[in-house]
Amino acid sequence: MAASSAGPAAAPRVSPPSSSCGQGTSVNDSAYLLGLSDDEPHRVVLRKGAVATGLPDADGPGVLLKSSASFTQGTWLHLRLDVVVNANGDVVLKAFHNDLAEHPLGTPPDWQPVPGMADFIDDALGINSGSQPLTSGRGGFGFAVKDVTRRAYFDSLELSRQV
Repeated sequence: MAASSAGPAAAPRVSPPSSSCGQGTSVNDSAYLLGLSDDEPHRVVLRKGAVATGLPDADGPGVLLKSSASFTQGTWLHLRLDVVVNANGDVVLKAFHNDLAEHPLGTPPDWQPVPGMADFIDDALGINSGSQPLTSGRGGFGFAVKDVTRRAYFDSLELSRQV
């Protein structure tokens, strides 16, 4: 889970994602990325692809899901991505958010599905996403920019694994 925000900058477009199931140590490796789209206003997007590419606009390449809600620059979001690997090889991706105004960091969160983002099944045959699902790997966070005047902030990052 991550609390993140796109900060004010001369160029407003920025994509600060957190990643799950990174397939290696290179930023060119694939992962599931959850974060703010490279739009203004931003949307929460779930993308599968190279970490170095970051998050495109909400309708960009590799986007699996996008939120129906939009967020202005400077809005803090508390997001969580559950990656559930089923015995048949399918991966179920579930995106959640916590309202920081009602449940700030340091208090128990109230996780709710991100509006407009139903569960996504990355099936073992690769039909839904166009490639095989990512069933394990590394987690982390990043910041993709197209120029030097952009900013993003991460306040909290927590990784957990249930076996």
